[in-house]
Amino acid sequence: MREERKINQKSIAVYSEKGGVGKTSILVSLAHKITDIESSVFLDSDMSAQSILVVLKRFSINPKILYKDTISVLPFIMTIHNKTEYFFIDLAGREASVNEITYLKLMNLIIVPIPPIHTNYNTPVHTIEKLLKHGIDADKILVLINYMWPNENLDQNLINEFIECLNIMTKKYSINNFTTGLSFCSNMNTNQNCLNSNSKYIRDIVSLSEFIKPIINKNN
Repeated sequence: MREERKINQKSIAVYSEKGGVGKTSILVSLAHKITDIESSVFLDSDMSAQSILVVLKRFSINPKILYKDTISVLPFIMTIHNKTEYFFIDLAGREASVNEITYLKLMNLIIVPIPPIHTNYNTPVHTIEKLLKHGIDADKILVLINYMWPNENLDQNLINEFIECLNIMTKKYSINNFTTGLSFCSNMNTNQNCLNSNSKYIRDIVSLSEFIKPIINKNN
């Protein structure tokens, strides 16, 4: 029987099939809070944009960033065992390739960020459903409604619509619930009445970092 591959590092990926939803900002902010960012390994799967490099240079941070094409990602991941505590992947804003799905399965946590200003949730729903169809455990998926700007108006009807989409998926794939819940990341007091029973309100990136630690440890 083929031995299942495993990453020794604690690993986090940020994935959305839509660009401009805050993937890179969330990943870099989390890395800064939970580990020594300059000794961390980052993989940016969108080599043309190099958004991680842009964000980190803005803050004069120089971590061990490695850009690899998707075909060589898995061999690369297997070579960095025990060389760093955390491994971070920022996926491009498009549908993941077969190779990318393969190494997403190795991650301890996959964050799917969604800005609440979008008028529909077709893309995030498709993103999450693709992960589930490929056998990625629901308890590795963190759905994060990323309330990024103070002047955003949170549309409760849209949030409820998305929660209903999640509920449909849990029944379709026989999932009790998304263990990580539905979370908000905000610098202001968001209306918590939007949250359902499986939700968790998170007011800032510090709270988010504390929230994900036990999830990562459980899946490591």
